[in-house]
Amino acid sequence: MSELIRQAKRRINEVRRRDLEVVVTKNGKPVENAQVGIRMKQHEFLFGCNCFSATTFDTPEKEKRYAELYGGILNYGTLPFYWGRYEPQQYQYNEPEMANQVQWTKDMGIKSKGHPLIWHEVVPEWLTDDHDVGALEVERVRNIMEKYAYKVDFWDLNNETTVNYRFDNPITHWIDKIGPMNMMKLIGGVAREYNPDVKLLYNDFNVHGEDFPNFLQQMRDSDVQVYGIGIQSHMHSRRWSFEETEEKMDRTAAFGWPIHFTECTVISGYPANPDGTVKFGAGSQQNLWDEPEEMLYDQAAYTKDFYTLVFSHPATEALTWWDFEDHKWLNAPCGLITDTVYAKPVYYELQKLIKGEWWTNVDLVTGTAGNARAKAFCGSYDIEVTVDGETKVFPANVSVKGGAVRVEAAF
Repeated sequence: MSELIRQAKRRINEVRRRDLEVVVTKNGKPVENAQVGIRMKQHEFLFGCNCFSATTFDTPEKEKRYAELYGGILNYGTLPFYWGRYEPQQYQYNEPEMANQVQWTKDMGIKSKGHPLIWHEVVPEWLTDDHDVGALEVERVRNIMEKYAYKVDFWDLNNETTVNYRFDNPITHWIDKIGPMNMMKLIGGVAREYNPDVKLLYNDFNVHGEDFPNFLQQMRDSDVQVYGIGIQSHMHSRRWSFEETEEKMDRTAAFGWPIHFTECTVISGYPANPDGTVKFGAGSQQNLWDEPEEMLYDQAAYTKDFYTLVFSHPATEALTWWDFEDHKWLNAPCGLITDTVYAKPVYYELQKLIKGEWWTNVDLVTGTAGNARAKAFCGSYDIEVTVDGETKVFPANVSVKGGAVRVEAAF
């Protein structure tokens, strides 16, 4: 284990836990020897994944198994609002599939993110430069927000705008014309018309040079209103060192926004295309991969440490995996589960962390002052208290943004 990971493990206890005190009284007097069960229900930190396949399996058995595995470790889901996918023909929307996926997150009791409102890829085939692209973008966002403004918890306002110049299509032409900062203000304002408290993110993969921090500085200088910043960490060709991961977090955190790791990919294999590269864009689904069994455990070991490092940073609020099952985007063996919907070693390693090492579930007994204390990971709780054979349940929420929590359990 590297020294950075050792430090991260120690930092987690400081960053992600708070004091929780339960005070038990009966008829106004402290109760000694009351039984107190502190039962964590959900993490405050968002452990997520894209859940594009959730409602599209060919058998009910697979769909059920997918939901059970997903809910077994995750509390957050990313939903596909790509323009070309959501509106493949003008004014003909990908419904009810989209509504079904949003409802799936609600049924699962997890938070969700719409991805993305503005992106220069997945452009509708019907969209041309002859259209008023800006007006149609506004119309698109209004259509989405009318349906989902209060049903989806976060939105990627725009995606990968630092590389807008690499593409040549009606959306990139419109962004070039209006300017990225004006584009973000316009579309962000439209979203806030429907939900003044909407949580918008700027999301990017181009985080290794100066383009990303320069763009964030422009956002600050232009007073662009977003909730947080999304960092993509796709590792199809190489894995990030822990040093560069920490540097990316520190440098991004300096701008003052919360950080969401929005698209994390770690491969259980090697690229096996004849030229040794990974294909993106056209032909990407024909990528070839070597998948020796030992890489399943290598993926699990690296991912355990990567999650530990990200979870330990005080500026991070979310970490989203990409994809949940194998052989989806880029045909990559990157899943937490197989394409036949069974858990991989990486799934079990994350389960040990998220629902084990980073999970609070303890039984205590009150002292003479009627209280019991614990260090609790931030999240939602049921506090089960038993006095003289009678059990009551008291809700509690522990947050990184708050201090110690005191629960009054009165009988």
